Amino acid sequence: MRSLKNRVKQILMIGPYGVERRGEKWKVKGVGPRSGQQFTIWEEAPGKWRANGINSAGSRKRERFPATGLAEAVEQGAALLHGEIHDPSHPQLDLSSAFDRAIRGGGGSHEHREDLYQFSGYFCFWAQTKNLTHWHELRLEHLTEYMNGLFKRGLKAKTVSHYFEPIRMASRFTAANWPEHYRNICQTLRLPRHAGRDGIYRSEDGNPSLSFEQVLDFLVWLESFETGPILIPAVLLQGICGLQLREALRLRWTDVDLREGTITIQDHPEFQERVKNEYRVRRIPLPHMVWQALRGIPKGDEKIVPYEGNDNAFAKLLKRGLRRWDEKCDIAPKDLRNTLQTHAMEHAIEEGWNTYLVDRYVGHAPKTVAERHYFGDKKGRMVEVFREHVSGKINGLIERIESAKGHKRAQPISIVPFLHGLVRG
Repeated sequence: MRSLKNRVKQILMIGPYGVERRGEKWKVKGVGPRSGQQFTIWEEAPGKWRANGINSAGSRKRERFPATGLAEAVEQGAALLHGEIHDPSHPQLDLSSAFDRAIRGGGGSHEHREDLYQFSGYFCFWAQTKNLTHWHELRLEHLTEYMNGLFKRGLKAKTVSHYFEPIRMASRFTAANWPEHYRNICQTLRLPRHAGRDGIYRSEDGNPSLSFEQVLDFLVWLESFETGPILIPAVLLQGICGLQLREALRLRWTDVDLREGTITIQDHPEFQERVKNEYRVRRIPLPHMVWQALRGIPKGDEKIVPYEGNDNAFAKLLKRGLRRWDEKCDIAPKDLRNTLQTHAMEHAIEEGWNTYLVDRYVGHAPKTVAERHYFGDKKGRMVEVFREHVSGKINGLIERIESAKGHKRAQPISIVPFLHGLVRG
């Protein structure tokens, strides 16, 4: 009697299968719709299992496969020998569906979701080369292999981190919604400490930036360039005012006060556009050069930058212009905004730049307790503070450059004839 009880205790139900331990192996027998199906499984090495049995076609099969535990091994063995287990509570998500459901439920701006879909597409393409189609097939070793491949391509750690954002989202999403079927495979995943760095000195390494002199030269050159009318407003906003590329492309005439000479960076929920964080929401006074240029642009287009494509397409257009202007210029379009901050930090002492106010002008968050809690940064008050300590200093700097070099200012009148042709009727 005792032996019978002990034997009964060793029989488990996993899905539509009864599982009985027999020494180091497990005998699996189907019940209900799976009656008649049976096979044996055992763990050959940690995480490495083997199944032995007669498949649905009547042939004996021996299959090896990875699994993290008994339940997963039963499911995998059954799928290999007899087809998928049709468990109505199991979503059986393929990779693209897992990404889609996680990204749609994750919130964020429309542009950010587009980036996540793009990054998830990169992973799905890679997974196809490994014959991985469903989320439950993924293992930590697959993600590590994918990560190492990205680093071998020369991608920086920050870029790899961005590529993994939708993977981490989908991993958390599936584990939270179906904990009995999925686990968070990214929970222990970490980027290697020295990933993306080889420790070799190269003079060209580092964050690139153009000087104010170079930005002014580029603006003059753009006046005769074929896509100059489209690029000039964005270069003014990025190169002179320090706006992000996306902020410049989103800016609308309703955000501009030409009487006061200010622009407002803020959410546009009607267009599903959101600013990155609360410190990106700001109103800044324009340097005179940018103010005059905006006055000369016709208002027929809703946006300041007369371009209807997406951010990536515009970035390619700007990159083409930079390379045509100077074939050695390797600055990324998004880094065109580095000019103001670089100059302010480099010349903070001799020219008296307040780098904290420059940071706030370009939308950076405060870094210290004093900056966060003790500085009076009421948004309305900050406009005049910016006018005195940031845009005013930019005005003086540009005047000195033009006076010293006889620099030809990029006159707004020169771009008006081109822009009139771009105005929508």
